Amino acid sequence: MKENKPEMKKYTSIDAVFDLDYGICARPAFRIKEECMEYGKQVYISRKGSPFYWANKKKLNTNMVINKACTKSSIDLMCLGLEKGSEIEIMVEGDDEKSEELALRLYSALTCGNSYNLNFDRFGEQE
Repeated sequence: MKENKPEMKKYTSIDAVFDLDYGICARPAFRIKEECMEYGKQVYISRKGSPFYWANKKKLNTNMVINKACTKSSIDLMCLGLEKGSEIEIMVEGDDEKSEELALRLYSALTCGNSYNLNFDRFGEQE
């Protein structure tokens, strides 16, 4: 009897240094969610390095630490606790041109420096 192995999904991945002044609050989280929904792809943003600490520097229960968020949830994005200078990885489902475009657009937005005016088109086609 032949075993059916689950098919592994391919992801387009970009490493970046998070550079938004005020982190991800409600407005940027919603804009990121909207952008990803337009493409219809599964997208994850993960925090690299040490786990997130709250302001009082007490380590969270390891069962509650969120190091990876699906962009379909604005709450998950905000719970990542990203600060300026955090190392992140952007993972977009698929390895086609559309996935690469979305990964680059997210990279552009998450490294533009302005939390309230995300620029998804910094690396767009120039004339």
